[in-house]
Amino acid sequence: MARFAVADHACGVAAGRRTGPRRRLDLLPLCVLGYGDERPLASVEAFRDAVGRYAQLGISRLAILWPRGDGAAAAMGVLEQAAAEVSG
Repeated sequence: MARFAVADHACGVAAGRRTGPRRRLDLLPLCVLGYGDERPLASVEAFRDAVGRYAQLGISRLAILWPRGDGAAAAMGVLEQAAAEVSG
């Protein structure tokens, strides 16, 4: 419990509040994709599937690791295509 108190205080300070902790739930809806076996940039369909799965869990903000390595160009193309669908 002490760790949550420290996190609450830090979040309150970061948000410019001197008192009153930020709700931890405000911090939860962000997920970083690209670790482990999940490959959201393998294809546009894989990206859509990942976004849909996390949306069902209530996560509305996703961060994706920047494409790198041998498949970076293909992953970047998927990212650009997915971004065009979202913004278009």
